[in-house]
Amino acid sequence: MEKLIETNNLKEKVFLPGHQKNVFKFLKNCRCFILSSLWEDPGFVSIEAGYCNVPVISSDCDNGPKELLSEGKAGFLFKSSNQDDLLNAFNNFMNSSKTEIYKKSVRLKKKAKLFSMYSHYSQFNRILKSIENKI
Repeated sequence: MEKLIETNNLKEKVFLPGHQKNVFKFLKNCRCFILSSLWEDPGFVSIEAGYCNVPVISSDCDNGPKELLSEGKAGFLFKSSNQDDLLNAFNNFMNSSKTEIYKKSVRLKKKAKLFSMYSHYSQFNRILKSIENKI
């Protein structure tokens, strides 16, 4: 990656910060987040991007992105391992209106909230109460 960045004179535009404990300082400044994974479950970095109101462009890999992005209603999907489809999704993002991108970001944030600690606690609590009522 570093050689590719250097070869294409992209050092001023592309940087590789390495492992970071706090990704939110980076996400809050993004225009969009691109996830090119071949596999995700459920795609926590996309959830984190959603919490930061950052639009997501994601590969349609197994387990996660399609569900999280509501089949493209909460983000932009492209076929895994398909460069042309990635470029098409990126162009769709770039040509989308601010209103359309905002609506997708709101849908993603709503979906991302389903993965919060509070949401998990609430679901677990409902399960325990239903078991308690049966006893």
